[in-house]
Amino acid sequence: MIGEELVLFRKWMSNQDKAIKTIKEYSNSIDCFNDYLQKNKCSLLSFKKEDAINFIEEKNKESKSKVILNRYIASVNAYYEFKEENIRLSMKMLIVSDIPAVNSKKITIISKDVQDLMYKYANKTWKKRNISMILLILETGIKLYELVALNRDDLHVINDNPYVTIRGKISRNLPISEELYSTILKSYKTSGYSGESMFSSQLNNRCSRQATATIFSNYGLTSQILRDTYIYNLINSGVDTYNIAQLAGITTSDQMISKFYNCEYKFINKFLEVQN
Repeated sequence: MIGEELVLFRKWMSNQDKAIKTIKEYSNSIDCFNDYLQKNKCSLLSFKKEDAINFIEEKNKESKSKVILNRYIASVNAYYEFKEENIRLSMKMLIVSDIPAVNSKKITIISKDVQDLMYKYANKTWKKRNISMILLILETGIKLYELVALNRDDLHVINDNPYVTIRGKISRNLPISEELYSTILKSYKTSGYSGESMFSSQLNNRCSRQATATIFSNYGLTSQILRDTYIYNLINSGVDTYNIAQLAGITTSDQMISKFYNCEYKFINKFLEVQN
């Protein structure tokens, strides 16, 4: 019975267009999870959320590796999705403070509270263009050169859901929130610009990278901090390395991802609101 369950899980992953490497890694992880459950007189057909958390924490003690830990989290989350259960594990649920950070670097991340404040600011400020650019990186991980190259026709709606098409070295079509979509549309009205570029300067020219970086600096931010926060949010949601790379428009070997698995975090806990 369990064997059939694992076969169905593999078929489901294949139908989800997951990479062969990802299917193999997830299958091996769930095999290990099944062995753990059987040792604890349980099974894949009847385990509880606490069983999954205990399993991952046990693996953490064995490996001391955030790479492996995130792989197990992503694997269990994929299995939950396969079972159509609305449960997702994240790093925050686990006791992982004993993972060593040898030669680690500090990565600056925007705290969840500050991220929430950004959306409140977006609702009340007249600087719709500025906050739209900030939130667009936060929601999609778009690179700075991709951001300034966006045109208005890259923003569109599919089945009532807003998307932005990013045409970089790795093109992708990513969903954005209704709040951000609305803010971008309002930025068009406040600018008075009617050209093709999504974000324009006061002179009705396309915003340059330098000008955009200056805008971010006024808010105490950089495009790197925003992209790092985007990837941090994906990792905490249990997204695997392959899919993070696809979403962020980078390769799986890019140090942009690997640096997160041996680092310390510095959180931004205050948002500098630029007044109208």
